[in-house]
Amino acid sequence: MTQKMEFADFVEINPKVSLVKGKAYPFVDMGMVTPGSRYVLTADRREYKAGGAKFCSGDTLFARITPCLENGKIAQFIGSDRQVGFGSTEFFVFRARPNISTSAYVFYLASTDIIRKPAEKSMAGASGRQRADIASIRNLGIEAPDLATQHKIATILSAYDDLIEHNLRRIKILEEMAQNLYREWFVKFRYPGHQHARFTDSPLGRIPKGWEWAPVEIFLGRTIGGGWGKEEVSELHSCPVRVIRGTDFRKIASGSFMEVPRRFVKPSELRSRKLLDGDLVVENSVNASSRCVGTPLIVTGGILNRLEGDAICASFCKLYHPTKPEYSILLYLHMQHLLAEGRMNFYQNVATNGIGNFQSNRFLTDEYLPVPCDEGERLELLHQLAPLLTTVYSERIAVLRCTRDLLLSKLISGELNVSELDIEIGGKIT
Repeated sequence: MTQKMEFADFVEINPKVSLVKGKAYPFVDMGMVTPGSRYVLTADRREYKAGGAKFCSGDTLFARITPCLENGKIAQFIGSDRQVGFGSTEFFVFRARPNISTSAYVFYLASTDIIRKPAEKSMAGASGRQRADIASIRNLGIEAPDLATQHKIATILSAYDDLIEHNLRRIKILEEMAQNLYREWFVKFRYPGHQHARFTDSPLGRIPKGWEWAPVEIFLGRTIGGGWGKEEVSELHSCPVRVIRGTDFRKIASGSFMEVPRRFVKPSELRSRKLLDGDLVVENSVNASSRCVGTPLIVTGGILNRLEGDAICASFCKLYHPTKPEYSILLYLHMQHLLAEGRMNFYQNVATNGIGNFQSNRFLTDEYLPVPCDEGERLELLHQLAPLLTTVYSERIAVLRCTRDLLLSKLISGELNVSELDIEIGGKIT
């Protein structure tokens, strides 16, 4: 059973939360919210001084600024029971009203076009800093189902979100395993059969006999840096393409490829910066304000298929194309190792264009990594690492998200009736 009511009667908008100045609380920045992921958890604690969005566990954080709102930066804050926190001033906060709404259903409702589209249309302000007007949704009329129906809908959709989170954790574990094995085999030289190895001195340190310090450049067929040209439409190129920026890396890895924007670019730049299977894209800017400095991304056929059509990397990214697909794994893990060890020689010699600092091609000649001299032995080790960096789980995430989003609109609109479904609700409505 449903009833018509205004959104502000269904949820508390920007509810009051008491925080003590000078005390540390969990903090949620806009960058911590991943489009397509329901939950936002944070280990970041900051001293509360004044201002910012204030919330407690279970509340929904709704981005109010462009382009975060259009990209779907909406999440449910998860903390300990009734734990309070604060975050970016660019969040609206929605809280379920007792005996009227449930926190899970409020999140799913806020994620639909029922709430998002009116908020997007209300945006006003300076270009690039436009913000939604809360009045656009405060008095918005919605169909409010009873609590039991809300919980059934949330239970169905939560099953997909829980599977997505499970797969994300599995991807993280597999990548950590690959990085640990890389360090064991290529840094500590405890590779399969190392018990019988003999070591010899070299200018770059002790190394097993039959191994060599190889310059990174021998593993690369080409490298592209710099800008990608003025955006334009031409007779040769009349359709926009997906443009991957450093800030998109996490979206792609977690299956949220729908948020990777399509843009118009010069045909010449499309040809030179077009991504191929096995490429590596690295965030190029070394500006301290960049959160993705040095973060590498392996471009796989699976990623390219999900991006639909051509894809290029944008400016502030450097594109590496390995001589063999297996070497993308080697270079990726080596870059991750450098970053984890804090060895910023990856950016030892940087160039500047007056806007920011950028990685120099000196990386190609200054960086060496140890590998077996025999290419067959070298590739065998890499083949053993490859399954740990598979895209199977990210493909599953993409399918789960598409299915969940399809169900979301149909369930919230009432097109799919759940009133007769026998769904175990766990005895507690949240």
